[in-house]
Amino acid sequence: MKKHIVLVKEESILTDGIVGTLEDAGYTVVTHSSSQRHVILSERIIHASLVIVDLQTHVDILEILNMCKNFNVKAVVWAANRQNELLREAFKKKLSGYFYNGMDKEELLYALEVILKNDGIYISPTIGEILLNSYVGLIGCETDKPVDVLTLREWDVLELISQGCSNHEIASRLYITDKTVKNHVSSILTKLQVKDRTSAAVMALKNNWIPV
Repeated sequence: MKKHIVLVKEESILTDGIVGTLEDAGYTVVTHSSSQRHVILSERIIHASLVIVDLQTHVDILEILNMCKNFNVKAVVWAANRQNELLREAFKKKLSGYFYNGMDKEELLYALEVILKNDGIYISPTIGEILLNSYVGLIGCETDKPVDVLTLREWDVLELISQGCSNHEIASRLYITDKTVKNHVSSILTKLQVKDRTSAAVMALKNNWIPV
């Protein structure tokens, strides 16, 4: 697993702390702030395995995300404000992750493992519901479920989760027990490598696995 990260973030004590955490975990980190030349960033992105972009950085965020896409490099945005319009725009670009200020060390390292080692997507639970609401209506009715990811019953449960149903409501609709629903939900979270129901629903909608 390549572990070379470019962190696009203004210089601060917080930035130093993030870099220290990542380096202690074995990652090679290069930082880039608005005071540095743009051409340097493009050279750094080409050789990166992941680019993390803080939405508060005074740079052209969308251009950087497009650059990552052109170079086929995974990209993550890091938000400090859940209402940031750039967060919604970034979500349309189907990035590898959506982080939120307040992530502790364990969550950050877990998220990077999901993205880099398991080629997954990580969405911070704090912003998952907002992104879910923003995404509804952006995709069509056709679905494209991946093969051998979930069982047929688990797909049924995931679809109802995306509709906002509680475990009890899911049990009632599918004529199964609450305990069985709980087991299905636990299995879904494990298989999709997400921490909560909202993140599972966002992932499913984002990848057009289930209908809106």
